[in-house]
Formats: sequence, C-alpha cells, structure tokens
Amino acid sequence: MRYVVIGVEMLVRGLGKKHVTVLVLAILILAFLPLLLPPNYATLPQERRRIVEVAIKNAYNHLDSGFQLMVIRIDYVDLFENPCFEHHLLQGIAWEVRLRGYTFFYIPICEIRVFVDSKTLQPLCGSIRPVGYTWPTCER
Repeated sequence: MRYVVIGVEMLVRGLGKKHVTVLVLAILILAFLPLLLPPNYATLPQERRRIVEVAIKNAYNHLDSGFQLMVIRIDYVDLFENPCFEHHLLQGIAWEVRLRGYTFFYIPICEIRVFVDSKTLQPLCGSIRPVGYTWPTCER
C-alpha cells in the first residue's frame, strides 16, 4: 500500500494536478462509455425495434445477481423468426432475439437469448450463456 501512495504522489508531481484530473476524467468516460452511446437497434423497422426493446427489458430477469451488478448495457446482436420454438403462451410468430451484455469499458460479459411473441409482444422465455457461446439453430 505504501508503494501505491508513493507512486501516486510521483505521478501527481510529475504530471501536475491538471493533467492527472484530465487523465482520471478520460478513464471515467471510457469506463462508462456503454451508458453514453445510443442503442444500436435504432435503425431497425418499428415492429422489430419494439420486439428488441421488449427483449432487452426482459433480459435483466435472466441475469444472476452477480451479473446484474456487472452488466451496465445490453445490446442487440441478432433477431429472426424461430419456427422450432414452442410455448403454450405463443399466439403469433416466435421471434428469437440474441443480445450481448457489456460491463465497464464496453467489455462483453454474457450472451442472452430471449423469445418474444410477435402478436402479444410478450417475452416468453430466455437464457444466459458466457461470452462466445454459439446458440443452437433450428433445423426445419
């Protein structure tokens, strides 16, 4: 601990207080970058954008308590119809929405998949996996 204090004092003396302040602000901006950027699904058609928004709101329900603390942004990755999905509450077409959770400094931390009913816009179920997981595809 003593060496850390000495190192910080040397940094402040060497760079000056103004430069250290600018450096700290730059690091904080980079850390919270996921909160500052606009959503990446804004260019989707309105119907698909609503499906993605429902999925993102529901995705937080599938995160464990540890992930809920670390995930500060969920971004859209992919969206498509899944004819293989069956659920007793399904009334329309099942849309499979694939999302990715990010932590500070825009580091990916998890992959999330949520199924949304196209007719009722209700999330039906979802799951979470580690980064890089390849979701199974429908073979019909």
